[in-house]
Amino acid sequence: EFLLYLALSTVMVVLVGLLGISALSSGVKARAQSEVQYSAEFLIETIARLVREAESVTFPERGATSTTLILATADPDTDPTVIELTPDGVTITRGVDAPYTIYNPATRVTMGVVTHEGESGDENLIRLLLTVVSYNPMDRQSLRAERTFTTALRVPYTSTP
Repeated sequence: EFLLYLALSTVMVVLVGLLGISALSSGVKARAQSEVQYSAEFLIETIARLVREAESVTFPERGATSTTLILATADPDTDPTVIELTPDGVTITRGVDAPYTIYNPATRVTMGVVTHEGESGDENLIRLLLTVVSYNPMDRQSLRAERTFTTALRVPYTSTP
């Protein structure tokens, strides 16, 4: 009778422990996915704001891709503004200032591409593609989160190199 009680107690403890580990793992995965989403949205909004504020944008020929946008601005202190999509994030150089990288230690940008999609009247359409992954130095499955984000930006008064 005592052995039966001990066996049932052991099974119950193991089951409760497995449920706890599963719940904890789900929370960690959700947090990683949230960090990826936040980082990508912040990067895209920052790039879109800088492009909207620019007087002109230099980007690749139609159909070509690049990892760099060059923005001409009205302010001589920030002209030109260069946006580079790098594995560490987005590096921005404004005028003669030192470059700075928008960086989230919890994520990495594994791919960043700007594509010139075409023209419509006095506007051009460029597509921004970012793949953001959670930083996972031990390659643990519970921390793995990856997502590709894309957005289209309508850019007036643009030029190609």
